[in-house]
Amino acid sequence: MIRFINNENKTTRIEKRGDVEVIRPVIFDEYPFIDAFFSTRMGGVSKDEFASMNLGYNRGDERERVDENYRIIKKTMGLEGLDMIKSKQTHTCNVFWTKDLKGRDYNDVDGLVTASVDEVLVTSFADCVPVMIVDVNKRMCATLHSGWKGTLGNIIKNGISMLRGAGCDVADMKVFIGPSICKDCYEIGADVADKFRSVYSQEDIEKILGPMRDRKYYLDLHEACRLNLLHEGIPEENISVTDMCTTCNGDYIFSHRKSHGLRGTMCGFIRLKDGM
Repeated sequence: MIRFINNENKTTRIEKRGDVEVIRPVIFDEYPFIDAFFSTRMGGVSKDEFASMNLGYNRGDERERVDENYRIIKKTMGLEGLDMIKSKQTHTCNVFWTKDLKGRDYNDVDGLVTASVDEVLVTSFADCVPVMIVDVNKRMCATLHSGWKGTLGNIIKNGISMLRGAGCDVADMKVFIGPSICKDCYEIGADVADKFRSVYSQEDIEKILGPMRDRKYYLDLHEACRLNLLHEGIPEENISVTDMCTTCNGDYIFSHRKSHGLRGTMCGFIRLKDGM
């Protein structure tokens, strides 16, 4: 059974297509030109700790099985014939327009931006925070991988700057902070806590760094990302925060902490549809 962070305010919905199950952000439902979802562990062919919809090639799974999982996702979710743009994420704050990646390797890229209807932006996660941003007026979108390093370095600011540079207005941006580790599960060391104290104001720290429990610190990455968005001028009503924690739902979504590193990879997919 799926455990939700907040049972009163659902920000996600589960969509089932045969054996495949994906997570949809509710905030994008009113915009038919936005196709956004996150994979779960359901509907793939991988085995053991990778069962079954593993979309990561670097975890030790058989390449043929991962290839088949992508084929299943493409066919089931209507993505065949589109370019899937997926970079090698290394916890940087680097964000690129997909058109600027042509002729370059895709290493050290943790954020992607596009205005093309021929592309699907794909980012990988297993506890880190996915952030999807869509300008619903200009019809441009960004997807960001914001772990604690990306959040601290503010990859969100970089993503929004890229969109602003293309003429986008923050008032037109709708944002989803996706399935990731929640504040009750994200234990951190004093060194990481000190890094956040050095960057965030005391007012913000009181919101994102919870009281110590058993001499351990706990960090609310969801709130830290939300604050980063607010500080960039995104209206509060334009931000939706996930109601699903990866660690609380390790049997349904891949979680690095829940599995002690023995796991596959989930992906977020977002594209812009033409003619809608």
